[in-house]
Amino acid sequence: MIAASVLALSGCTQSPHMSTDELRETLLAEHRVKLEDRAEELSVQRKPNEFENALERVLKKAKDDGVALPEDRQTVKQNIDAADAKSGAEAYTDQQLDAGDSLLTSEETPTVQLDLRSAIRKAIEHNLDLRVAKLNPQISALQIEQAEAVFDSVLFADANFAENDTPQPPGVIPGLSGDQQSSSRSLTTGIRKDLTTGGRLSAQADVSRSQQSPSFFGVSRFYDADLLVQLEQPLLRGFGSDVATANIQLAGIANRADQAALQQSMIELANAVEQTYWQLNAARSTLLVQNRLYDRTIAMRDKLEPRFGFDLLLADLNEVNARVDQRYADVLRAQQNVRTLSDQLKRLINDPELPVIDETLLEPTEAPADVAITFSLLDQVTTALQERPEIESALLSIDDADIRRVVADNAQLPILNLVASATSNGLDVNDAGDALGNTLDFDYIDYALGVQFERPWGNRSAQSLFEQRTLERQRALENYRSQAQLVTLEVKDALRSVGTNYRLIDTTRSQRRASALSLEVSSIQLEKGGRNEAETFTTRVDRVLSRQDALAQAELAEVQALSDYMIAVSELRRATGTSLKQVGVEVQDPAE
Repeated sequence: MIAASVLALSGCTQSPHMSTDELRETLLAEHRVKLEDRAEELSVQRKPNEFENALERVLKKAKDDGVALPEDRQTVKQNIDAADAKSGAEAYTDQQLDAGDSLLTSEETPTVQLDLRSAIRKAIEHNLDLRVAKLNPQISALQIEQAEAVFDSVLFADANFAENDTPQPPGVIPGLSGDQQSSSRSLTTGIRKDLTTGGRLSAQADVSRSQQSPSFFGVSRFYDADLLVQLEQPLLRGFGSDVATANIQLAGIANRADQAALQQSMIELANAVEQTYWQLNAARSTLLVQNRLYDRTIAMRDKLEPRFGFDLLLADLNEVNARVDQRYADVLRAQQNVRTLSDQLKRLINDPELPVIDETLLEPTEAPADVAITFSLLDQVTTALQERPEIESALLSIDDADIRRVVADNAQLPILNLVASATSNGLDVNDAGDALGNTLDFDYIDYALGVQFERPWGNRSAQSLFEQRTLERQRALENYRSQAQLVTLEVKDALRSVGTNYRLIDTTRSQRRASALSLEVSSIQLEKGGRNEAETFTTRVDRVLSRQDALAQAELAEVQALSDYMIAVSELRRATGTSLKQVGVEVQDPAE
């Protein structure tokens, strides 16, 4: 069955009657065939930590060689704990964030804490761009109602009045010659209804009063009434519910396409909120790192200034002051980035209580999670093909093309319309109501039956339109396959990004720990002497400054790796179309 499905998919360009559900299933079957026996779940793995292994080897060698080590640096764990106490997220737990000057007040800027789920939910509820997108399904739902209204019954009425005074030459028949005067009044009312078969059924009553002088009849005035029932029914072109209700079906597809587009907008918004959330989290950590680096440099300058004229050269002091200004500039940029990202997140969520014009800062309450994910490529791709609104839109385009193709195929037929009617006649010389009542006796009944035929010579317009619709369906099929391929590619790229960034966390963390221990040693050497007697104080100062920079850059790299990992996970959810399910949000049908 799987092999047959794959063959069907391979030939779907020549299978105009394959349903969209069959198309989706055959594509999934194709993936199952290609990944058969290779669809097991995998977990993102990290390589053994080289830093920790190397540190363990060095400590073992030091013990074997009898080198005295500090009591708190005997093991790898003790060294790691010491590095984490001086750097990394744990080292900034008690540090206050200084986000710089506010645009509204010189006082401390208020802060509002926000978790990720609440941020996404607020954005789905309040985001201005999404409000616009939410109107489209409502508009297209009304268009369905308009298309259905074609089959509503229609009441109609028509009233006419005429007075004629016609001069005539003298005649030879007394009482019937000379000028003629006539008057007529008529009222037609009835009901008609278009049928889903493509025809139209109507019923109407006609009542008229005629008066003429002179008159050929025994009376000069009389009342005439008719009851008419008529059926107009196409027998070839325009016949059948598939054609008659095509506009309703197309409107329904357009509404579903608008809902898919809305779902896509919601997924993109959720992804944008999550990425901005983690970028803001990283920006706040970056500001903490830059502030600490600035404070370290200030403390170093204050400690070195008293040594000027003894073993500190003016050039050394100037170098330190230059680093102070450089690092303060980095602090200013980091402060601006925090405020900018906070405003961007406020703009996305558009919470009435957190307007963009206000200077209140958002503070993410969630920290990046250093947790590996487990996945199956086949499962992830299958989920994406089932959940991505772009796939749904591509399938709806095929449905749309199918309907238009059916209508175009029917339009190739000749026009052959049946017109059938029956009329009951009534007459009275005194009262219009009596004339109408006489029609119910069915004493005088007229019948009519006719056909209308029409076919353009060559029928080129209809035939070319059908060929056009066939090619449009072919295009929709190819677009579906292309879209499915793009979705598959996005899922694979997202999975690779998750794996890469998860491994980068471990790498950057080791780099940060090594840099922290290196800075500690350099700081001790600055105070107590260098590696040898020939090493100058200037060399030791430069080494501390460079290792301060190295530690800060390593901390920033770890912050970025953690943020990139969370963004990669968010991108994976976007690629599989599950972003909204993570926060329990569903797209509601406007018709419900």
